[in-house]
Amino acid sequence: LEAFSVARVLDLARLEVTSSSAEISGDALRGFVGGVSFGKYVVLVPHRNNRRDQNYNMRDHSSLAVRVDVDDFTLETGVKVLDLSRVARQQVPDEPDTELRGFLHGFAAGEYVY
Repeated sequence: LEAFSVARVLDLARLEVTSSSAEISGDALRGFVGGVSFGKYVVLVPHRNNRRDQNYNMRDHSSLAVRVDVDDFTLETGVKVLDLSRVARQQVPDEPDTELRGFLHGFAAGEYVY
């Protein structure tokens, strides 16, 4: 077997993304269970980050999904964070579901992650 070396490490603790509704910091980006890869992306599946001070209804479970572009492995442009509990649903009613958090694994089908 060939020896592998690490070309770059992605430090999620340094990641800070500001959205219109809340500030998402690297400290909240922890506690993922599994990941999904599709195309040139990897998605980390949110589970439990134990940030009761930041999570909805003082819960331990997180709703922050992280997508990493493996072709652009940088914090500045290659990482995107999506707060699943703030996304409008494509059903009636189309309001966000604040309870949408704490997943156990995920899978990809085509261009979608479930």
